[in-house]
Amino acid sequence: MINKKTFTILLLILLNNILSCKQNSDKGLSSIAKQEKEAINTQKLTCQEIVEKIVKSSDLNLKDYKNYFIDIDKIESDSISIHVYFENNLSDDPKQKQIVESTIAWLLLLPNEQTLYNVTVDPEKPVELKFDKKILTYNDIFRTCEISKDNIHLKGDIKYKTAILPFNFKDFYAACVYPSDEKKCNENYPKYDYDKKSELFKIIGNKFHFSEYTYLPIINDFKPVILYDNTSDIESYYLIVIKNGKIISNLLIARMDGESIQDFNITKEYAIILYKAKNSNDPKKEIGRYKILDNGNIIKL
Repeated sequence: MINKKTFTILLLILLNNILSCKQNSDKGLSSIAKQEKEAINTQKLTCQEIVEKIVKSSDLNLKDYKNYFIDIDKIESDSISIHVYFENNLSDDPKQKQIVESTIAWLLLLPNEQTLYNVTVDPEKPVELKFDKKILTYNDIFRTCEISKDNIHLKGDIKYKTAILPFNFKDFYAACVYPSDEKKCNENYPKYDYDKKSELFKIIGNKFHFSEYTYLPIINDFKPVILYDNTSDIESYYLIVIKNGKIISNLLIARMDGESIQDFNITKEYAIILYKAKNSNDPKKEIGRYKILDNGNIIKL
């Protein structure tokens, strides 16, 4: 029979052993966590590698693509524009490849807010994506990518990409329509698909028939947009000017109907020059010059 004193001593020894095991276990877990953090910190990823890890950890649907690419399109103040795409070989000749890029998504990463947006469909109504934010914790993206910790974007201020000026229609058509060079198109004439969920649809509705659109640089407080549809036999291009959610003015700037070709150029000063020809081989003639006034109206010069 164990007396009370002996039982108390045995109980104290048992409790001491339990506490010692717990402390050793906690130290072991703490040591493992520390080693994991140190291992991540010593990787010293490049800016491109950090961005790739973020995109791959996100809920962007990439399961349907066996091979895809993630490129940093532009780093601007406190944001990173990201292009996700895959490559297609259009050549029937196995000895000679004809590679074109096909966009999967355009993304915008805002490190200050630790947010990632999908701006593919509508840059004015972005979709927020989930991603592993520990990547930003363990990697100094500000220093590596030279990102500003100031000038934080608000969700409503997310920038959309605009075309460059001067806008040359012939160059645009070759890059974005036929024969098509998606990389050049994305760089010089970024286009967006018209979607009924977009903010632009709320403004335009069914007033114009088009499938895609391209933003031009803002002039004063006015937002010029080129609307176009090249999915049918008759191709039409309209220039509209928007302010405060309303269409201020519009102009038919290009049309191809099989009988004649009307196209345009837009200068850096926003002079809009229209041309017309019987066909692609016929010399085109200038048929009018227009300009966007300070009040947003388009007038003929």
